[in-house]
Parts: sequence; structure tokens; C-alpha cells
Amino acid sequence: MLLTPGPVELTDAINNAQTKKLIHHRTPEYREMHRRIVARVKEFFGSDEAYVITGSGTAGLEAGIASLAKGSDTVFIPHNGKFGERLVEISRIFCPNVVEKKFDYGKGISLERVKAEIDEVKPTIVAFVYNETSTGVCNRAKEIAAYAKKGGALVFVDAVSAAGGHEFDAKKWGADYVVTGSQKALGAPPGLALAGLSRDALARIASNSPKAYYLDLRKFAKAQEKAETPDTPAVTLMFSMEEALATAFREGIAARVERHRKAGEFTRRRLLEMGFGMFAEKGFESNTVTAFKVSSPEQAEKISKGLLKEEDILISGGQGEMKGKILRIGHMGNFRQEDLERCLNAIERLK
Repeated sequence: MLLTPGPVELTDAINNAQTKKLIHHRTPEYREMHRRIVARVKEFFGSDEAYVITGSGTAGLEAGIASLAKGSDTVFIPHNGKFGERLVEISRIFCPNVVEKKFDYGKGISLERVKAEIDEVKPTIVAFVYNETSTGVCNRAKEIAAYAKKGGALVFVDAVSAAGGHEFDAKKWGADYVVTGSQKALGAPPGLALAGLSRDALARIASNSPKAYYLDLRKFAKAQEKAETPDTPAVTLMFSMEEALATAFREGIAARVERHRKAGEFTRRRLLEMGFGMFAEKGFESNTVTAFKVSSPEQAEKISKGLLKEEDILISGGQGEMKGKILRIGHMGNFRQEDLERCLNAIERLK
């Protein structure tokens, strides 16, 4: 059983959707499905447009930076984990003037903590990670996006592990470009990136000359006119994505967010009762992934290996410098409360 921060467990309906009879991606049948999926994704993000990219969430991020950023741009990126650092690395490939503000791992990012830099730098693009998967920290995306947009910047949000598990509304918040991955809170198989775009983002992309081929979003805009993708999409994943979106909307996006919020609270409470410390700064905890401190690499290994051997449950360790210092439990997408309880009960035995 997967209780990792993605990929996640699949329902039978979502998993079995992949086995539907294959269709060609240049047919009326595919185009009808494409239109349905895009409409759902636009509603999910609250965006003016949406693209489905065959590739991981990182492909969606790179497509956005490559297609939005110009050489004359100043990109401001506050970050507090591995995925924020990745956003900096991607941005520097396409834009020479990237200003970063690094926070300690575990520390949350709020408008109060970056407002002075935004005012001083006057960036044309503000980019940040909403929910830092590597540390279980959820940043204050709403207030940062609204302030940056009011100041005239394009707002770029990595919501890969946030969308569907945390509140999000692109139009109300002022987000111009947002990305999530199929294998996170939407609970589909890995391999698709979903991107939501504002009219300002679309206008910028149309006037730009991206240094990309496959990830040039001008091509996606042109193909979208025919309800297609520029190149061959992962059609079987599209089948599953449509089912996953249908599942999420049947539950209700607000109800889904609340389910994730309760799961995060429950997980943290149980772990604290066991004597573990939480890694995320209080008030900045994630709904979709909980990172907790372990006393040693040996304890981390004992718990993770024991979970896999005794319960067939896979959780994740720390990344980079956090390896052997924290463990991460994913509670996103199709997780069941009883499975989360079984995982936590086993951790209590193994600690």
C-alpha cells in the first residue's frame, strides 16, 4: 500500500480505466474526452484555460517557465525545500535574473516574510511552491499570490502536492499559472501534468519565443483549438485522469480538501502522542503530507522497513540533507482513514 507523497493508491475504477480499448488521439472520440477533461481541470483550478501535458509535474513546471519567462524578466522565488530549489534551477535555465530567498527547511513562507523583498526587487514573475512535499510545509499561497498580482507580477504556483488537498482558486487569488501532478491529491496514475492558466499568462505566452520544443505552450494553445495535444498524449492515462476527476467532483472539491485537512490533523496528533516531533513549523502544516522527526537513521530505517515487511505499507524518508532525520507519510488522493490508522498503529509498535 502506498502512503507516500505520490504516487498514491488507485481506486479500482481509476485503475481499470487504463484498460479501456485504446483510441487514436486524432479522432472525434478522443477530442470529446479531451474537451471534457480540460473543462474539468479549468473548474478544478478556477482558471481561464487548462492544458494536459504528458509528463510529470516537473514537465508542467518547466513548460510554464520556458513559455512565460523572457530574458528581461526578474523572477523572485522564495523557497524552503527541495522542490522550491528545483523551481530555482528550472528558472535559471530560461531566465538569467532569478532572485531567490532561501528559508530553512521546515520554516513556512508567508507574505509577511517576503513582502519586503517583493517591494524591493519589483519582480515581473513571482514563483513559489504552495505545498513543499519534501518537508510537509504548506506555504501561505493565497496572500502571496494576491499581493504579487496586485503589484503587477505574473504569479506562478507549483501546486503539485497541494491542489485537491488544499484550498485553491486561481482567479480569486490572482494566480496566472498553476501546476499539479496526476499522481497526487487527484489520485490518478503518474505521468500527466495539469496546468491552469490565466488570460494574462496566455497573452504572455503568445507574445514570447520559448526555448523549448515539446514543452512550448504556444503549441498546446494551437492544438487546443482542435481539442488535441501537439504530440501524442498518454491516452490510457487520460482515461484514468477523466475517472479521477469524476471521482473528485463527485466527492466535491471542498469536501475533498476538508478530508485531507482532517487527515493531516489526525496524523500529527497521533504522532505527537507517540512522542515524535513535527518537522513543519506550527501553523504551516500540510494537509497532504506529514513529515515527522526521527531520532536517528537507524530508527528511520526500522520504521520504514518494518512498515513494509509487517503491513505492506510504503512511506517515504527524507530527501537530501534530511535523509535519516525525518519520515514522510502521504495522506492524499484515494487514501482511506482505516489504512492511515493501520499505518500509525504500526509506527507506534515499531518506534
